[in-house]
Amino acid sequence: MRYGSTLRRNREIMDVGTTERSATAAALEEILAEELQAPPRPIESHEMLADLPGWDSVSMSCVVLAIERHFEVQFSGDELEALSDFGALVATVDAKRAA
Repeated sequence: MRYGSTLRRNREIMDVGTTERSATAAALEEILAEELQAPPRPIESHEMLADLPGWDSVSMSCVVLAIERHFEVQFSGDELEALSDFGALVATVDAKRAA
């Protein structure tokens, strides 16, 4: 499971983190705010996506499509199932962009 180990490594890096938000995290926060029709705000890596105001199955589809367009990536079904929190989302997008 190469994907799982890459995701874990990226999440460990993000958890050690820096005081600066990554460009990926900032862009994802903007996409989430726009698609969920909510004011933009910093999102912590441990925040569950399903707990974001406005999150439901329809908004999830819209968010995924907006992320795929913005970053020019495509998610597999397995990757989508693994996206539980914001940190996992950032790590997955970073890993896909690096590939």
